[in-house]
Amino acid sequence: MDSPPPITPLQKLLRDQVLPHSEIRHATGRSRATIWRWARGLSHPDRVDADALIALFSRHGHELDYNGCYASTVEVSDAE
Repeated sequence: MDSPPPITPLQKLLRDQVLPHSEIRHATGRSRATIWRWARGLSHPDRVDADALIALFSRHGHELDYNGCYASTVEVSDAE
């Protein structure tokens, strides 16, 4: 059985809900549906949103950079 494809560090942070999605929506001005699409890898934040996300997660002690918003580097298991 094939393992699922890797995800971005941003997707991992969003899926693990390390910050409330309401706080992410407030920081970016984006809808719940947009945050959901980012978490599922169906779309990616634009540069302005990436800047806001990097700053937000950094303030809460979570490392994130541009590569973390766009590059799929996190291996996940079938259970996740």
